[in-house]
Amino acid sequence: SQVSLGQNPKTDFADYHYPPIPQIKSMLTSPDRAKVPAIYTEIGGIEDPWGQSLFDNWAPIWSSDGITGAFPWEWQEQNLLDKFPERWNTPSPGARGIDRTTGLRLSGGGGAVTADRQIKPNRYWNLKMVYSPVITAAREIAPAAGQCVVPLQNRYSFTDLSELTCHWQALAGEKVLASGESHVAAKPRSSVDASFPATAGMDTLRLEFIHPDGRSIYAARLRVKGYQGTAAPAALGVAGPVRLSETDQNVTVQAAGTQLVLDKRTAQITSWRAGDQDIVLGGPILNLGESIPGAAGGVGAGGRSRGAAPISSSQAPQYRSPVVTAKMDGANAKIAVTTDVYLAASEELKAQLTYTLDIGPDAQADVTWNLAWKAADATAREAGLKFLLPVTTDRMSWLSDSLFTEYPADHIGNPQGSVTSKDILFSSSKRDIRWMSLSGAGNYSVVALSAGKPLHMHGRVDNNGVTLFLSSGIASTGRDVTGDDIRLTQATPLAGGFRLRVATNAK
Repeated sequence: SQVSLGQNPKTDFADYHYPPIPQIKSMLTSPDRAKVPAIYTEIGGIEDPWGQSLFDNWAPIWSSDGITGAFPWEWQEQNLLDKFPERWNTPSPGARGIDRTTGLRLSGGGGAVTADRQIKPNRYWNLKMVYSPVITAAREIAPAAGQCVVPLQNRYSFTDLSELTCHWQALAGEKVLASGESHVAAKPRSSVDASFPATAGMDTLRLEFIHPDGRSIYAARLRVKGYQGTAAPAALGVAGPVRLSETDQNVTVQAAGTQLVLDKRTAQITSWRAGDQDIVLGGPILNLGESIPGAAGGVGAGGRSRGAAPISSSQAPQYRSPVVTAKMDGANAKIAVTTDVYLAASEELKAQLTYTLDIGPDAQADVTWNLAWKAADATAREAGLKFLLPVTTDRMSWLSDSLFTEYPADHIGNPQGSVTSKDILFSSSKRDIRWMSLSGAGNYSVVALSAGKPLHMHGRVDNNGVTLFLSSGIASTGRDVTGDDIRLTQATPLAGGFRLRVATNAK
């Protein structure tokens, strides 16, 4: 149960479940903390596969003297045995159900490890990094006078940081140029600037802290200042001016050997070709994501009604009464679309979507969109646009700005990678993308790039092609436990933007 100081002035602790981040911050300065410490016996965020929500929950807690800590729900998933077979066919109050053969309560899937303590890589790594007793806020280094200086925080309450062994490596790509060990002294709950040798030609300093019992506690990869990472595939060369034409049915734009056709009746691209190869088959379509099962009615964890129903995955957005205009704007062709948005099986106007395609002589299209919600408040799993690509578009590469600087190879948060459509990372959402490339058997690929606004993406193999999702926001759960749910309200429009590029595949 939850107990606050106001409910029982004699309590030893003020106990809270799933406090919103603003509430956590207000508790830091509450006069009650001088009398009774607070503890969060359940916080959200563990179910966020990227770790951002857990990070945001923990950040204001760890340094506070008045908040003793927080327990994520949950560490180990539950598979409790029900000894009464007559109840095995009856749904449990938690809607998790019971296995009819074994009598085991089915796992809720919310832990960092399974019921038999098999590690769930995404959640386990996020929890390990957020709760680490040593961290650095740095993401880059500036070697000078043969040294790299790294700020470190010792979050241990009673242990000097020197009890850990720090393994350091100077890297050029993945090649180890130099390595060594050190013991960095720092008193409990203090910070220190630690120095490590700089090596000519290095682009990365990797640090890993090892516990005396051999466990790896924390790892970080700090890039040399100015490091850019893998460059995005280049745009096509300019082959003359942009040509714009229009009929009652279509708008056609030709640039750098490509041709884009947009159907004015459907407000969608019907074809974008480079040479004799299809690049895009359809879109942009509004993407509001999918709701979480069991979250109908906008009820979050602990039964807290949020008063905003989640959009269901079966409620596909549909365009009606589109208005399409096209004109030359300097050297670029600019297409602007405004359309009413309905949801499948509904005759209620939900929103008005406006988007623009600004296409230059190099066939790059700057895409901006704005969604004005017209209906009752709702929540969405995603907010953005999606495009249909040919089914042969089965390879994905990306570079992103990650929450942490090091990840296991199969982690969803990895800042860069290259996979095929058979890999689960193809459909896993990648946050804070710098660029993403989708290619296949042909000579050309489509590249999405950040244009100064948040950009998150993932792919999905469908029967009629590959769907590319490009969003300004992605919620962790859709249950308002982690604080990052996407609100659809009339008061606050949603917006986003990115750049689409046609590139030649490297041989």
